[in-house]
Amino acid sequence: KPISQPPDAVVASGLGPVSNHVLQNAIADAIAPLCEQIRGEVRNLHLDLIRQGFVYQEQIKALRQECGESRALRLEIDQLRRENEQLRRYVPFFELPSQNARSEHGRNA
Repeated sequence: KPISQPPDAVVASGLGPVSNHVLQNAIADAIAPLCEQIRGEVRNLHLDLIRQGFVYQEQIKALRQECGESRALRLEIDQLRRENEQLRRYVPFFELPSQNARSEHGRNA
């Protein structure tokens, strides 16, 4: 039974070991600029992702601060509403002077 050879060995058997090495170097030299360009693009993409991550962190930080301020304001509004309700229950209602003047003005007319 003949021993099957891998495709590289078949090509190399016709060219010889020196020719195979020369061919590999020629291919490597031909694709080296392309490989370097791809590495550069991947590196730039990576840097862009890192920058974008920092921008997102800052935006999230600002939103959290904004939400915290909104929550504090809502708590303060709720507290003021409770105080107003308590004052309405315990303090008799008095008309404001501007309302008295309007009602007297309406009576005179």
